[in-house]
Amino acid sequence: MARLALDEQHRALHAELMPVAGWELPRHYGDPLAEHHAVRQTAGVADLSARSLWRVTGPDRAKYLQGILTNDILALTPGSGCYAALLDVKGHLQADLRLYALDDALFLDLDPALTASIIPLLKRYIVVYKVTLEEATAEFIHLAMSGPKTADWLMALFGQSLPELPDYHSTTWEWRGHQMRIIRLSETGEIGVHLLIPHAIGPTLWAALLDAGRTVGGRPIGTEAMESLRIEAGIPKFGVDMDQTRFPAEAGIEQAVSYTKGCYLGQETTMRIKTQGSLNRKLVGLLIESPALPDPGEPLFSGDQKVGVLTSVLDSPTLKRKIAMGYLQKGFFAPGTTVTLTDQSHATVAELPLYRRP
Repeated sequence: MARLALDEQHRALHAELMPVAGWELPRHYGDPLAEHHAVRQTAGVADLSARSLWRVTGPDRAKYLQGILTNDILALTPGSGCYAALLDVKGHLQADLRLYALDDALFLDLDPALTASIIPLLKRYIVVYKVTLEEATAEFIHLAMSGPKTADWLMALFGQSLPELPDYHSTTWEWRGHQMRIIRLSETGEIGVHLLIPHAIGPTLWAALLDAGRTVGGRPIGTEAMESLRIEAGIPKFGVDMDQTRFPAEAGIEQAVSYTKGCYLGQETTMRIKTQGSLNRKLVGLLIESPALPDPGEPLFSGDQKVGVLTSVLDSPTLKRKIAMGYLQKGFFAPGTTVTLTDQSHATVAELPLYRRP
């Protein structure tokens, strides 16, 4: 198992560790429910340094990725970024990822569970392009801050205001003579930023960040709280709500797709789905009326007909009810539609995200 650069710091905070994609990650710091509520009420910080970060350099870097990924990479300028997907030739999802444009490089940010399958594929497509693809994961400590008091927390430590940027766009701040990148992005449905911090100052900045967080009620949060926050926010996750059988439109991640750019892998099918405007299945939110929380993968029925399947499920701390995401067949997408679970209890379709900040 690989350990995070801040592993000692997490252990000193009595983190319960768990294996995820070959890494030991903090599951929680003693009270995952309190961590969840902190993000909804004040703010939290999670260590995402296990995420796989890759640097793409060379004069053809944007052109190279333009023909592979679903979004318009040629439109990116330094400081901008986007969400994108990698498809197969039939338009099925192979991965989702984030891109951040710098002056001299493009950074790819993806789930570590996807690295083994996706990076060799990306390298195979380099072919004649003047491009270098190299891993940069170990160079940075990757933190995610989110919650209504995120701006106050940043001000308390850095003395700077939260950047007014679109999602995936970034800027640089200096701290004690080192530059770090601040990316506007949230995975919880709250105000959020990601910080890419040079490895050399990571432990010192982490300690200073936690100290400043006490002034606003901020605290570290683990993977368990991040997962419950994600489900409430209706954000699909690859390997849970998306896999190689799904199309981007089915998974509700059309923000990852440009419908005006040139050719890319899977474009023909993606454009046909867009043009026809018809989906055979779709990821929806569900409000569960059941005495027990169902399992992911449980089928959904209309009468005796199987019409869908659950993906993410949660006994929601914020909404105080059982909720889920899942796929339903055409004809069952509309909010208010009722389907049944295996135990004959009911689930009602609701618009995603299920949680919206008041």
